[in-house]
Amino acid sequence: MSTNAMEVVLFRLANQPEDVARFRADPDTYLAEHKLDSSEVGALRAMDIEGMAAIPVNWMLMMGAYQALHGRPKQPEYLQRIRSHATRRPVSRKEEV
Repeated sequence: MSTNAMEVVLFRLANQPEDVARFRADPDTYLAEHKLDSSEVGALRAMDIEGMAAIPVNWMLMMGAYQALHGRPKQPEYLQRIRSHATRRPVSRKEEV
């Protein structure tokens, strides 16, 4: 798995409208241009927030890409899903500091 490759895709979707258009038109072709394994392609194709958060990728990049693909009115749905994931996720000692 490549967290970096996934974050590049999320960043481009969040910031490049032409990438959003290409992703919507043909997600498989768009994602094939990036060095992603099959689980990463599946998570990005489905915008599997919980799955991507478990990898973990940057949550703000996920939010930006989710909003670019689904529109600003769907932001509460993203926030609910990420909160749900966060409450199930064990906190490591590093995060407590």
